[in-house]
Amino acid sequence: MAKIAIPNSIQKIDIFAFAETGIKDLTIPASVTEISDRAFEFCPELRTIIVDKNNRHYDSRNNCNAIIKSSSNTLIRGGNATLIPNSVRILGEYSFSGCRSMTSISIPSSVIEIGSAAFCGCTGLTSIFIPSSVIEIGSAAFCGCTGLTSIFIPNSVTKIGYRGFASCSSLEAIVVDKNNKYYDSRNECNAIIETSSNILIRGGKSTVIPSTVRILGNESFSACSDLVLISIPSSVEEIWGDAFAHCCKLTSVIIPNSVTTICSNAFGGCESLSSIVIPDSVKQIHGHAFPSSLKTITIKNEKLLKNVGLPWSVKIIKT
Repeated sequence: MAKIAIPNSIQKIDIFAFAETGIKDLTIPASVTEISDRAFEFCPELRTIIVDKNNRHYDSRNNCNAIIKSSSNTLIRGGNATLIPNSVRILGEYSFSGCRSMTSISIPSSVIEIGSAAFCGCTGLTSIFIPSSVIEIGSAAFCGCTGLTSIFIPNSVTKIGYRGFASCSSLEAIVVDKNNKYYDSRNECNAIIETSSNILIRGGKSTVIPSTVRILGNESFSACSDLVLISIPSSVEEIWGDAFAHCCKLTSVIIPNSVTTICSNAFGGCESLSSIVIPDSVKQIHGHAFPSSLKTITIKNEKLLKNVGLPWSVKIIKT
């Protein structure tokens, strides 16, 4: 399915209509009045995108190789060769999802919102500049951008959605503008922290967790494949779901006496982790919190392990 020319009789393109296909060239005729969200999600080869100039609802202004909803200036689908026009206000949901050949993209200062999963799975993306016009970064906006080594969050950003930078395995430099009122990277810690709640929402292999962090958020270090050691300070009370999931080189972790909750899959897939000590402060451990590689677990209250789903060969050492 290298080339798609949609017939002039088509008025609506439904959700998932061309999702996960090998389409490379796409032409939208003048007849189309509605394109559902995610109609073209995860089309990794998509490059040439043309909207008929007589279409009254969508356009590909300036030969930008994208589909733009004219009334709202929302870019709903781009490709590996897209140049985002400086009139676009919103990068829509899944708008560049799966564009694996895209190594860089220039986001103009007209953009105020990066939609959910907009760049999800763009594995070739090595750098991204988020302009100071952006107010919101949607859920999973950069999820799975495994080539991304650095990110800078400008002071304009007021919201970063759930899993905004999850599974960005190569992240090293993470900086939040010092004037941002909602997020920070205090003490040059190489992490994004939600200021009001002291939740660390994304770290990387170079992160030093500050002693003011209360919670390690969902997928906060997920897939950091080069993370070998991490020091968790005694300010941390909760380790949320998938926090260290698939940190395959993590060999040692010390859970401090401040931690009360370890959530589902917190250390799942950490196949280099062979032992762990659970302090007396822990009151809840959720299912599959630990990897199948675990050989010993040291704990006082063995009842906490009842529904955890430990590997059958693990040795439980009671304190």
